[in-house]
Amino acid sequence: MVRAARQQTLKQKLRMWYAVLILVLGLSVVLAYFFTTQRQAREVAHRELGNQLTLQAMMIENWLRERMSDIRQMSETQAVQKLQKDGIRRNFESFIRQQHEFERLVFVNMNGEMELDTSSTSGALVADREYFKAAQQGNSYMSDVMIGRLSGKPILAFSYPTYDEHGSWSGLIFGSVRLPTLQHVIHTLDNDNAEFYVLDWQGTLITAPEDLQLDPQQNVKIDTEIVERARGGISSGASYLNYRNERVYGEYRLVGGGRWIIIGEIGRHDLFANIYNTMFVVSAIIVIFLIVSYSGIKILTRRIERPLALLLEGTKHLKEGGFDYRIEASSFRQAPVELRELCDTFNLMSGKLESNVRLLEEYALLDPLTGLHNRRYMMQTGGQLLLGALASGKTCTVLMVDIDYFKQVNDTYGHLMGDLVLRYVATRIREACGSGDIAVRYGGEEFMILSLQSDEEHGRTMAEKLRTSVASIPFEEQGLRIPLTLSIGGVTKREAVEDGDGTEILWKLIRVGDQALYDAKRSGRNRVAWRAAHE
Repeated sequence: MVRAARQQTLKQKLRMWYAVLILVLGLSVVLAYFFTTQRQAREVAHRELGNQLTLQAMMIENWLRERMSDIRQMSETQAVQKLQKDGIRRNFESFIRQQHEFERLVFVNMNGEMELDTSSTSGALVADREYFKAAQQGNSYMSDVMIGRLSGKPILAFSYPTYDEHGSWSGLIFGSVRLPTLQHVIHTLDNDNAEFYVLDWQGTLITAPEDLQLDPQQNVKIDTEIVERARGGISSGASYLNYRNERVYGEYRLVGGGRWIIIGEIGRHDLFANIYNTMFVVSAIIVIFLIVSYSGIKILTRRIERPLALLLEGTKHLKEGGFDYRIEASSFRQAPVELRELCDTFNLMSGKLESNVRLLEEYALLDPLTGLHNRRYMMQTGGQLLLGALASGKTCTVLMVDIDYFKQVNDTYGHLMGDLVLRYVATRIREACGSGDIAVRYGGEEFMILSLQSDEEHGRTMAEKLRTSVASIPFEEQGLRIPLTLSIGGVTKREAVEDGDGTEILWKLIRVGDQALYDAKRSGRNRVAWRAAHE
């Protein structure tokens, strides 16, 4: 063989070395492309999972805060402060009707006895429970997932301490929430390839992947490598076997004050399927171009490397929250069809993320029934606007508006007609408000108006105008004529404030406005009552 090699002509040697060069370069390019693309695909997958987990963690935390806020607001009602059992019971029943996520509300007195319970007879003693001990210390409490004693289904429990009119601890409000509502929050951002689920610290499933059916009477535990990473605070991009014994890549986030783990996973096969197909096509193209000329290889690699760099740059923008980022499709005009499809898919995904985030932000601040902003919007923006207006020497007014006998409308004509009545009143409120006023649906049939440059005289005039506009023109719909009246409580704040907590000032005005509203109710309804801001 050596002798035969020595006897080869120059042409034969050049052909041989050219063939070797083609094979080496071709193999090098193919392997480099494979490992680089595989690594970049893993990085993109981890970034996407991380972005989606961050968004879902934010949604879960907001959901938990909202549920605790619901219980806190129930504990701060006047009926609770005065320990009026009938009033508390009515508040409970109204709350359960309006807030369908809660299946049960309980008032526990300071002796640990359940005095009022929406789901069963009262009288049980719970003085040894953790939430009762937390309330004694003046703390709120959120339980781990547990099986409801009455429903036999997994629930979360929230509690908040209550205080009487003198500020003395009087017990607690306890509420239980069904887990399917949390399951819906988790699966809102599911996609075709990745799946998300939540575990507690022991690995017990709180929400399950959509294809995993859980028996609500059983505690299903998962003890995979990603759970161990979360417990140890370890970040790793390595694959592992999931609960189906499939090779996957995953990311995790801690939520609920570090008590829960939310996990996102994507299958290794799903992640690399397109890469394997693309590699076959690219390998064929590379071999052909290497045979034709070295310049062809250079052009091809340039056409592949630049689109990948653009895609990687795009994922960095998404990671930093730039959901409006788009890759110029013209940059992929010369790229292989698979990469053009990947560019289109990236832009479509980015657009969907931007749209989902915008919808979530808008939905969180709007009341979908009336089109007015909701109480959260008032609490987020009203305090700062109020503080700024008072600091500049303006007089501000808060009006608390309630539809009289609204329950009778629902009971007599049905909830659909009740919804139309709410929209009608919201329209009258918009007409009564000026450009510097903020109107929100505060809850149920109660509305709130914050006027940032309105003295008491102007506020009373606006309230009377609103009350008269509703009382003088009955609501008409579908041949029905329903007379409506409003009770309005008002309070004016005129003292200049240089600094402070605008939200706290707003809360105080709301409480005084509510008291004025109750004065109007007690005085016979269909009237405006006023109280001083310092009351």
